[in-house]
Amino acid sequence: MFSWDELLCITLAPEIRISAVKRGEEIYDMIDEDRSVLILNGNIYPTLGLYGGVPILRNNLGDGISLEPQQERLVILNSSYEIKQIIEFYDESRDWRWATFSVDSCYLIIGVPHVLFVYKWVE
Repeated sequence: MFSWDELLCITLAPEIRISAVKRGEEIYDMIDEDRSVLILNGNIYPTLGLYGGVPILRNNLGDGISLEPQQERLVILNSSYEIKQIIEFYDESRDWRWATFSVDSCYLIIGVPHVLFVYKWVE
């Protein structure tokens, strides 16, 4: 997670752990805004947030997500595109908003400025 002057690593399993990776102005040199990636120790990581990015909108079970930012909600659709669940969230900034599945489809993440909502995906 990239914050104003800090880059954090958030580990969700087997237990939740948050640790600082980098602090200070140097973290801005690690972001390639044009490609929406973070470059850390020679590795390239896709980003999603203030600098754009590409969310994962369908998980490996066929579930999909549709973000409705004006209503501050995320609609979850089953493989037949029927509403399976609605998650409401809050966003005081009204700036950028993103939702994505994790690469392994184990988590659903909603990100807005100052807040990260993380849900364990259970079928």
